[in-house]
This record gives sequence, C-alpha cells and structure tokens, in this order.
Amino acid sequence: MNGPKGRTLIIHQGQPVYFGPFASGVFSDNNTHLRLPVEERTGWGIKVDIFKALTVRPVPCFWEREAWIAEDKKTKIWDIINDAPKAIAFFGGKVYSILKMKQGTETDPKKVHDFKFSITNCWKGKFWFLFRLPYWLPLVFVSISTPWKSGYIGFKTYKCEPFFNGFHSWEEHGDITWTTRKEKVYCGSDPYFRAACPSITIRKNRR
Repeated sequence: MNGPKGRTLIIHQGQPVYFGPFASGVFSDNNTHLRLPVEERTGWGIKVDIFKALTVRPVPCFWEREAWIAEDKKTKIWDIINDAPKAIAFFGGKVYSILKMKQGTETDPKKVHDFKFSITNCWKGKFWFLFRLPYWLPLVFVSISTPWKSGYIGFKTYKCEPFFNGFHSWEEHGDITWTTRKEKVYCGSDPYFRAACPSITIRKNRR
C-alpha cells in the first residue's frame, strides 16, 4: 500500500486532457500529468479524482488563541524548542522528542526548516489527535479553475515522509512531526508515501 489507487479526469480550457490512473496534483494545469509554468496557469479547468488511499490528518488545537491570530504574530517552534520544560509542557513529550531529533547536529534551530513554523501548526508542531479513515473507503476530490479564483473540495493528497531516516536539515523538510516509525508500513521500499486529507480552499493562484 503506497499511494492512491483510482482514476483521474482532467479537462483544461474546454478540452479533455487526461482520463486514466490517479494523477496527483491540485488543478487542471498543475498536476503530474500537466504542469504548466506558473504564468501560464490561467483560464478554465476541472480536475476530478475518485480513489482509495490512506487518510490521515493531524487535527489542530482549535480552541487555543494562537491557532487564530495572524501568522506573523504567532510564536515559532524555534522560540521554545530549546527550553525543555516549557517545550515538553506545551508539545508533549512525544512531539518534543521528534522536534529535537529534527534539530540533529544543527546548533542553530533557525536553520531547521520545520522550526520556522508556528507552534500550533498541527503538521509540524502541536496537534490534538490524528483523524484517520479506512483505506478501502472511496474518496473524491474536485477542483475548479477560473480566470479569477480557483478552488477545491474533497480529499487532497499530499506527500508524507515519515521521520525515521535520520536527521533532516532545512533543505530536507518533507518529514512531518506526527509521523513515527510505524508509518513506515505505508512506504514499502520508498522513502515516502502519498496520503489523503479532507480539505477545502479558494485561491487567487494555482501554485
């Protein structure tokens, strides 16, 4: 079990572009089958995925004040990671130990990519619990592109690199705080797997 299994339909600028095995990516002109330069991602399009995949998403601690304030005013992970008692009390021992492992041999935590995120970023720092669904459950993802704004709704896939292959610097930031060695079962012989999570977004661009 490594990655989604299913079908993808892509229509771009009124033309059918692709129908076949699952193609990761978000919009009709930004996916593994058709990835146009950023400046050319304009016009109309639709992408529909029907597939099966491991569904896992860390749920944020939405009741905490910091989860709602402006991003530039949030406390960053590096601000407290080296204050062990405070960090353990905030993150919990398990998350704190993984954050310290990420620091590796770096002496400056600001050089570790993950530490640039907010302490309440559930993917990189503190989370409430992990939301999971059975692998056999069919999932749907739909994105619509327009010349003005674009958006999607459904189960969006993402690359998950479990943190078990040693230390990672800011240049290797794919590892995720909540992953553990048990997630390796989903990778097979690869260093990562692609999972799904419920998501809804409206964007001005298609990055």
